[in-house]
Amino acid sequence: MDSHYWLGRMLLGLTYEAMGDFPRAIVECEKAREAEHSIPRPLAELGHVYAASGRKRDAENVLEELEARSKKTYVPAYNFAEVYVGIGNRERALGMLEKAYSDRSMLLTFVTSDPEFDVLHSDSRFKEVVRRIGLSQ
Repeated sequence: MDSHYWLGRMLLGLTYEAMGDFPRAIVECEKAREAEHSIPRPLAELGHVYAASGRKRDAENVLEELEARSKKTYVPAYNFAEVYVGIGNRERALGMLEKAYSDRSMLLTFVTSDPEFDVLHSDSRFKEVVRRIGLSQ
């Protein structure tokens, strides 16, 4: 109902992404990011959508911005993993999920239901993280 509510915009963007409508997904995720600057989640989701739509350089710019933020404040490793998996860097994505586990990130509770990580479900390292946090796959 509030057109400036970042979470609504972000979830709408992720819905468009799941539908394969990347132009709309980008618009909504950009609006979410504009509405909420203080937390990294909307930025990370935007990075993932950029990557999924083929805008790899824009996704890499998001990673650079997340890295710069992490020097000043906490940025969950899960957020980095979202972008890395989007650009196809499985190694870095899995490394960030391992770090999220070490950090005891509550965001990992979403890792098996988050479609962004579907491509990792068959990887034994992903399965091991899921096993350690006690989720079923």
